[in-house]
This record gives sequence, C-alpha cells and structure tokens, in this order.
Amino acid sequence: MTLNKPTIDFPEGAAPSELEIKDIVVGDGDEATAGRQVVVHYVGVAHSTGEEFDAS
Repeated sequence: MTLNKPTIDFPEGAAPSELEIKDIVVGDGDEATAGRQVVVHYVGVAHSTGEEFDAS
C-alpha cells in the first residue's frame, strides 16, 4: 500500500480544546489496543498559523 502525505483541512473558529485523532486510511489488520505496538504516519500542524511543525 502506498500512502501519500495527508492534507489538513482546518475547521472555522477557535482551536480544539482537546486532541483530535482521525483515521484517514483504515487498514485491514488487527485493531490497535493497549500494550500493542503500532506503526503510524502523521502530520502535526499549528492551528494558529497553519504551518507544519512535524511529520513522519
């Protein structure tokens, strides 16, 4: 499976007060549960500026 870097769509208004997590691509393997190891790809973007600050 080839994955492309996701784009980020910012909602209108103030920044969320809690961490938001969204599955962009759902795989067909076992569900991640407490104590298991996972491999993830992510993009971190500052809500205030829209600038990317980190990515895998």
